[in-house]
Amino acid sequence: MTISIADLASSQWVKHWAGSWSLWTCSYFGHQYTETMINPAGTRLNQAVFISRDGYSYCYIEKNELRVFGESLASMIRSNESLVQAVCRDLKKETDRIREFMQSQDASTISPDAFHDFLNLFYAYVGPHLAVKRTVDFLPPVELHKAFSLFEDARKHSESVYAETEQYMQSFVQSIARNERVPLHLILCLTKDELETYFENHSLPSSSLLEERFKGSALLFKKGRYEVVSGPEVDLLEQAILSHSGNVDELAGTPAYKGVAQGRVSIVLDPSQATGFKEGDVLITGMTRPSFLMLMKKASAIVTDAGGMLCHAAIVARELRIPCITGTEKATTFFKNGDRVEVDANNGVVRKI
Repeated sequence: MTISIADLASSQWVKHWAGSWSLWTCSYFGHQYTETMINPAGTRLNQAVFISRDGYSYCYIEKNELRVFGESLASMIRSNESLVQAVCRDLKKETDRIREFMQSQDASTISPDAFHDFLNLFYAYVGPHLAVKRTVDFLPPVELHKAFSLFEDARKHSESVYAETEQYMQSFVQSIARNERVPLHLILCLTKDELETYFENHSLPSSSLLEERFKGSALLFKKGRYEVVSGPEVDLLEQAILSHSGNVDELAGTPAYKGVAQGRVSIVLDPSQATGFKEGDVLITGMTRPSFLMLMKKASAIVTDAGGMLCHAAIVARELRIPCITGTEKATTFFKNGDRVEVDANNGVVRKI
């Protein structure tokens, strides 16, 4: 195994993001994170773990590696303030390039060559996105105050790119699902290398294996190499990742917009299925994206597992002036629907009441 259960249990992991990304998409993220991406400070990530269940995925990064990645770039910016503009300009440029490319494509006839061109743009985008999103979490208050508006403007410019790329990628493999008479959700449980194998000889893993992956699977990346795991072992892997979380009476996270609110917990992973969400509920989710906006407008507060000061939830909460705490790591599993909670975003704490 690329990363053993013992390795997982001996390290501390940060839930880097969560959302409706396929296992297939995660295989490209893992390759970019651990193989091709180096930030302007020359720092890279070596390990990444993705857990996927029923089309919803979590990405975990080793805590110290993510800290070094963010701190190294923050240190460069402190010594050269012009880098803020350069990093933000780079993110905007890569955003425009990949959007222009996707808009030029006919979604029903995306060729393998066009998809490979898309991947090059995708990889070029991920690095600046991560640099902008994570650097702010490691800047001291004075430098953060001076740079924050530029970082936030760049993030707003690029906010919907990941949702657009996931739609583009799903459009690309829809033809494979039709031709092979395999449901799309199973095709989305391939890895990037299995897709390349399909292009070469039109062979796919068995439907039973893909069904098992859809129910629960993990991708373990280390320095570009990876292994895909499915079945009961996934639960053991996830338990190992969470083994350092401990038992607590309250959860702490990053205050994204200050304020205090109380309300009923409504845990939402897929906003299209949130039929019971009521005005004044506390929205708890892995991470938000643009499709969450109507729920966010009704919420009394927003709490996420992953994210930082420039995640989608944080940006929207500041616009709506709703108390928001991001990066709690496990709010979606610690709380239950119907719990009464107080969200103290002045101090970054969520507690049951």
